Parts: sequence; structure tokens; C-alpha cells
Amino acid sequence: MATTFIYFPSEVQFTSEVPDITLRTDAEALTIEISGSNATAYKERLYPFNGHVTLRGVSSLLEDAMRAHGLSEAEFTIEAYGNTRSEHYASLTLFVVFCDRQLVGGYSYDMLMNNFLTDTQYKRISADGIDTLYFYAPARALISYYAWYTYRLPGDTHDRTWASIFSANARALDKGIFPIEIRIADLIAELAQRISRPVEDITVQAITIRNEDHLLTYYVSPQKPSVAFMFRNSFNLLETVYLWAKTIEKLKVERSVAVCNLRSSFYDQTNTLTYEVETSPMTVEEAKWVEHLLASADVRLVDPNTMALDPDTDLLPSVLITDLTSEIQDGREDMNIIKFTWRFADERPALRPPLPGRIHQDAFTPFFN
Repeated sequence: MATTFIYFPSEVQFTSEVPDITLRTDAEALTIEISGSNATAYKERLYPFNGHVTLRGVSSLLEDAMRAHGLSEAEFTIEAYGNTRSEHYASLTLFVVFCDRQLVGGYSYDMLMNNFLTDTQYKRISADGIDTLYFYAPARALISYYAWYTYRLPGDTHDRTWASIFSANARALDKGIFPIEIRIADLIAELAQRISRPVEDITVQAITIRNEDHLLTYYVSPQKPSVAFMFRNSFNLLETVYLWAKTIEKLKVERSVAVCNLRSSFYDQTNTLTYEVETSPMTVEEAKWVEHLLASADVRLVDPNTMALDPDTDLLPSVLITDLTSEIQDGREDMNIIKFTWRFADERPALRPPLPGRIHQDAFTPFFN
């Protein structure tokens, strides 16, 4: 009896949907090896029971390997063999998209073909904000996208709409995850050029990005956000959340006092700087998305004023969310407010020098009226 896998994988699936995998064999022992992305995720010698070997926790093994290499998609090969690779050999190939959450009420392929790889269908963003959307596409699928604008001009009492296409007729050479770089200022400039109006005359209320059946709407705020974070979401991809919030900075100093020759001095001083954030009111859907930020293991601070100038994610400082209060209610009477505390991961206090050459660009506003 040959060694065979009792499992037939889909063309693409989430890692959370990969079940325990069973093999049928007449070998006395099997070496099981799971490899992909130039790394071995698992290798062990297993002994069959009643002619069967079961690999348990395969989804966790794949996710750990992908998380270690920063991957959101990967192809893994599961190999089984006896004393040598020529004895009782069998193999199985899996193409997976990272997802560390249980999918409820659907299948991964339907989710991938109808949704961007984010946990929300709309976002608030500033007029100069940037973001990256990711989506899965099979081989030869269209990877071009449309931008649907909702906007007003001076004197308008009703909304206007416009649609523009980007990367027209572009197609994927192979299946995989593809990015769409979103720069709201560039999209507004594109609209201004198309309708032959100056940017200053256009008040954009919303921009919907569409690729095939993938849809996401950005609601454009005329106000700058007070704080922004980049976090690794459920699909091991970095995305940006802009928050309109109130932040309280708290400094805690712990130190000891020593007395020598009738003089006191400090030693063993530790400075801890934390930031308490209270968001502006949010809808249920927006609050549930922000909860993914609070639960993420990889969070980085973004300066909303400089991100468009230097969006290099590797240079963004890592932060830790140390405390949070998130109680989301779905009633219509009150909006949701989330409170959380964060600090820099680096133990040294942060120093953020002001940018040179920009002191006269903003209108002066008296702090006290």
C-alpha cells in the first residue's frame, strides 16, 4: 500500500481553514517535512497507528512560518517518506493566504474574490492621507481599479459623482496578492484635472475604490487626524488607521535618593512616558475595525504630518498598547468611544524634533481665546 494523503486542498485557502491532515501508509515510520519560502516549517519522524498518521495544528505551523518571514501568501509543500525519499513517498502542495481568524458564514475563496484584505469596508482618512489596499487575484484576472468620487463644487446643493480608471486592462501574470497605493491628494488632483476645476474648488466627501468585486470606501475628512498608527492586520499585512482623538501625555519618574556627605542625589532613575488616547465617536463598524489595531502584535506610530513625505515603514517606531477599554454597543442612541494607552517599545524617551522650514505655512490660531 502506497502512502497517500486523505485531503484535497482548494486552489487557494486561508491558513485558518487548513485542517488536521491524515495520511494512509503501510510504512513502519514516516518522516514528515513541511517547507516553503526557502524555510522548513516542520520536520519530524512519526509512527503510524492502524496505518494512519495525522498531522495536527498544521494551520498554526503555517502561520508561525509566515509570520516569521512577514508573508501574507505562500506555497507550502508537505512531504512524507520512509527511510529515504524514494520509499513510501507522497507530497501535497498548499497555496495559502495568511488569516489568523476563524471565517464565519462563508468560504475563503468567496471572501478573497469579494473583499479587500482588510477587516473593514470603509475608512476615515484626511485629504492628504495615504494607505495601501491589498487584494487577491487569480492568474489573468484584472488588477486595474476604479475610483468613484462623491464631491461638491462651490454653490452646490447636491452631490456630484465621477469615475476614473487606473492601470486600465492590466492583468495578473500569476495568482497572488496585489497592492493598490492610495494617495488621497493625488486622487483629488486627478479629479480636478478631469473636470477642469482647481483643487481648491472641490470638496471631496468620499472615494470608493473598486477592483472587480472588491470594494472599499474612504470618507474624506477636512480635518487632520490627531494620531495615526500602522498595524499588522488579520492577513499579516500592514494597514493604516487615522484617529481623531484626544491624547494625554503622562510622565512617570521612578528614582532613589542617596545621601553622601550630607548631600542628597538621585540614582537608578527610570522615566516612563505613556499616552492615553480617547477617540472621537465612531460607528459600530469603525470601532470593530479599530479593535484589530488594539489586538495587533505589530503596531507602529505614524506622524500624519510627515507620512506623505516619508512613508518608509521600516523607519516607523514600534509602540506597545499597554491598556485599553473597548466596549462596543450597537444601539442607535450613542456612538462608540474607545480608550487605550500606548508607549514606545524603545525604553529610551522619544525625541521628535520639529521639521525645519515649515513654521510659516499654517495660519496662526490663538491657543487661548
